[in-house]
Amino acid sequence: MAFTVYYLDDEVGLCHVFREFLTSMDIDVKTFIDATEAIEICKHSAPDLFFIDYRLKDTTGDVVAKAVSKDIPKILVTGELIAKEQHLFVDVINKPFRLKNVASVIQKYRV
Repeated sequence: MAFTVYYLDDEVGLCHVFREFLTSMDIDVKTFIDATEAIEICKHSAPDLFFIDYRLKDTTGDVVAKAVSKDIPKILVTGELIAKEQHLFVDVINKPFRLKNVASVIQKYRV
């Protein structure tokens, strides 16, 4: 069974980099720039890991984290010093992030 990762960020360039990097690691990845779309997709097809940017155009990452199943492990991606509801996430990656940090987090949760 394939390992699936979702990545939500309103920065298209970061979505592209994330997708290319994870694809090279033989991971199924889907990126989103729209929080509503990501939430809807999660209702029908849950990823193994969900990376969520904190500052989005119309909402914040903690709102998205609350809107999806508690069973989905969520990774907060943030440039903020302290996110309001960091307890909703199993891990945090600080922006600007390095791809090796992303790979390290994935290795923790990849079975």
